[in-house]
Amino acid sequence: MQPTNPRCPNVLATNIFALLLLGLSGLLINSHRRARERVKFASGLEDHARRFANSQYYRRMMASGLIGLLGIAIAIHPLVPIRPVPFTIYLCTLFLACALIIFFAVLDAFATRLYYQRLRCNQQTAQIKLARELKDFQDHLE
Repeated sequence: MQPTNPRCPNVLATNIFALLLLGLSGLLINSHRRARERVKFASGLEDHARRFANSQYYRRMMASGLIGLLGIAIAIHPLVPIRPVPFTIYLCTLFLACALIIFFAVLDAFATRLYYQRLRCNQQTAQIKLARELKDFQDHLE
C-alpha cells in the first residue's frame, strides 16, 4: 500500500502526536489556572509566597503554551514546502520551541528549588532562635 503523501508517510501518526501535544497543553494550562485560583483566594498566604506562585504560574503557562504551539507546528508539517529556506525556518522554529520549553522547565525547577531552600533556611533559623529562647528561659528558671 502506497502512502498518500510521499513527503510524510506517517501522516496519521504525526497528527495523533500533534493532537496529544495539544491535549497535554490544554490539560497543563487548566491545571495551572486552577492552582493560581487556589493561591489567589488563599487567606493567610505571605507576600513572598504569592510572588513565587505568580512567577511560577507565568513560567508554567509559557511552557504549556509552547507545547501547544509545538503541536500545531507538527500538525502543519505537510503544508511546509520542501524547499531549503522554508523547511529550514520550519525546523528552526521547532528547535526553538523545544529549547524554550526545556529552558522554562529548568528555570522553573531552579526557582522552585531556591524557594524551598529559602523556606527551609527560614524554618531552621526560627527553630534555632526558639531553642535559644527556651534554653535562656530554662537558665533563668534555675
